[in-house]
Amino acid sequence: MAARTDSDLVLLEKWREGDRLAGEQLVARHFKGIRRYFFVRFALEHEDLVQETFERLVKNRDRFRGDSSFKTYLYRIARYVGDEYLRRRYKLGDGFSPATSSLADLTGQRQSSLLAARENHRLLLDALWNMPLAQQELIQLYYWQDLTAGEVAAILELPEPTVRSRIRLALGHLAKLHQKLSQQEHTREISENEVEEWLEALSTELVRAKVREG
Repeated sequence: MAARTDSDLVLLEKWREGDRLAGEQLVARHFKGIRRYFFVRFALEHEDLVQETFERLVKNRDRFRGDSSFKTYLYRIARYVGDEYLRRRYKLGDGFSPATSSLADLTGQRQSSLLAARENHRLLLDALWNMPLAQQELIQLYYWQDLTAGEVAAILELPEPTVRSRIRLALGHLAKLHQKLSQQEHTREISENEVEEWLEALSTELVRAKVREG
């Protein structure tokens, strides 16, 4: 992990000094991750949001001071782009809170049929879609974006123990939503390990779906 972080910083410094190839290499290294980040939340609009994220990176590359990894800095930009898109798209005022509002609340739609083929995966996506945005983002960043709890904490600007605690709470909430949507509320409880395994399998399916799309 350290070697890769150092390489990011070296490429960034070369880019700042005018090495265009270094910039292209840095963008290429993180492009798929940012694309996947938006694809899950905004399947129809994700390409525009990816482009906007990297345009902002180009514009603000000299503002990065190295107080976190380059990767966390980039995902922080992506978060701002996503939040701004939601506020524009759904005309959200100051009363909007990602701690209580979900994508299902905002869109009135389900997204699972567009993203997943297996029934269990569709249910899991629908459960994610019905989670508060803040919890959904925690799950996605930690389980699907190859980020450590410390990196997620840096992106969200929260203490790492708080992030770890919220991840566990979000995982438990996701299990309950999945059970409710599958209409199996009165069967045995779904374990956190099971949900983590489903998330890993679903991540693989989503990557394959994106590859097929191009």
